[in-house]
Amino acid sequence: MSAPLVSFVVPAFNPGDWLDPCLQSIFNQTVDSSEVEVVLVDDGSTRWPETGLCYQDRVTLIRRPNRGVSAARNTGYALAQGEFVCFLDADDTILPDFTERLAAPLQADFKLTGSYCNGKLNWMYPGPAWRPTRLDYGPVDDYRAALITRPMNLGAMLFRRERLQHVGGFDLTLSSASEDWDYLLKLAADGQFAFVDAALYEYRLTEDSMTRQFARLYDLTRSALLRHKLNDRAPQLSHAEFKASMHHLANWAVREGRDQWRRGRLPGGFPSLLGFVARRPELAVTLVKRLLRP
Repeated sequence: MSAPLVSFVVPAFNPGDWLDPCLQSIFNQTVDSSEVEVVLVDDGSTRWPETGLCYQDRVTLIRRPNRGVSAARNTGYALAQGEFVCFLDADDTILPDFTERLAAPLQADFKLTGSYCNGKLNWMYPGPAWRPTRLDYGPVDDYRAALITRPMNLGAMLFRRERLQHVGGFDLTLSSASEDWDYLLKLAADGQFAFVDAALYEYRLTEDSMTRQFARLYDLTRSALLRHKLNDRAPQLSHAEFKASMHHLANWAVREGRDQWRRGRLPGGFPSLLGFVARRPELAVTLVKRLLRP
């Protein structure tokens, strides 16, 4: 059998009812079914959905103890056979022409490391008044410069598998903590990416999305960005680039904490939010600005 065109690496931990739509969106691609494979990694789930989709011939199901999304992606990627790879989360979906349109520029230009598209936000609960519904990633003249201040969802991207080998796996110390941003920064060191002007990726925001451990994520991501600045990993961030990245990170962390507090989903309430900032005084100005915004 010839190798498939694209391998979709899908990590899953207690995916619930979201897994079926995710897999179905992959099976519904406009390319021939032989061109697509799924490497589904059950990362130690304690509740696995009753679905037949994950047992189809085109799905390689791997079950392993829980070690986090970074380790799950590394496991899946090691088994991927496709010329191209997409890391798609188990609660997200893609449009039918995702594979066809993102693979086209990579097939036309072998110098490209990957391709990416815009996306759509699907709010699965009553979101804030300002709620966006689009993920606009391009076009950009300088992919790396854009990435420094605007992390992109992995599910909106297709990578040439051989290029992924140069950067190794996802950082296990950053599992569920901007490990995707760290990975893309490393890929952007010497890689070029093509933009496909269409929203072909759909990202679901659930109530659980609002309960992320923003303090832990902030600290781990700040540490990873500092390692990039100190040239501990490629590409090195200049002082200005590090400052711009930290500005984005600070805004995200404070907004996440503020929104959790406003929705009554922050343990400890407002004092907990103040405590988070008090231990990180560099966030004080950002908190004041965020409290004045809707």
